[in-house]
Amino acid sequence: MTKGFLRRLPVRLILIVALLGTAACSSSRKTQPEHSATEQLLATNAVDKAVRQLRLPLPDGARVYLRTDGIEGQYASYAKAAIREEMLEQGAYLTPERADADTVIDVRSGALSIDEYETLAGMQSFEVPIPLAGNIETPEIALYKRAERRGIAKMAATAYSADEGKHIASTGQKYGFSHKKEWTMLIFFSWRKDDLIPGDQEPSKKSIELPD
Repeated sequence: MTKGFLRRLPVRLILIVALLGTAACSSSRKTQPEHSATEQLLATNAVDKAVRQLRLPLPDGARVYLRTDGIEGQYASYAKAAIREEMLEQGAYLTPERADADTVIDVRSGALSIDEYETLAGMQSFEVPIPLAGNIETPEIALYKRAERRGIAKMAATAYSADEGKHIASTGQKYGFSHKKEWTMLIFFSWRKDDLIPGDQEPSKKSIELPD
């Protein structure tokens, strides 16, 4: 056995592991949107949970001018629509002009985004340079892995009189959370838990699985 062969042996072993990992765990994704459906569900579910807590003691038939200038970001449009719906369900009459309102409700958001956490016991994937062929990425080897993505929304609402600006009520800070957790054991065994889609609305097992 030559010394040259021994020097090339580690690279060959890495290539074999990469090929086996690729063959055992393959997936495909046909669309590449900027934000996946999972990310959108995480954020909007957190918004829904926070908005449902924005309860104010509005009198029946209150004419309300709704201010949502304090809400910005990727999911601001969805959040503003959810807030309008909540105020209507509480019995408010929303007016397009402040002059026509007797109450102003100012809603603000302190957080509306997604956090990611990951714990891995094993070996992360990495690139291996191959002469005249570029780089290949080795598969991740997870003896134990826990990954979590969490949607977080923080909101608050304040009501005051439209004519005098006198404080009527405040909701205080309200929080909404959503999550998707995934575990992997011994490379091949995996499971997940999330609150993104109600059980009766889950895609059929016979349908095409949606990518994350």
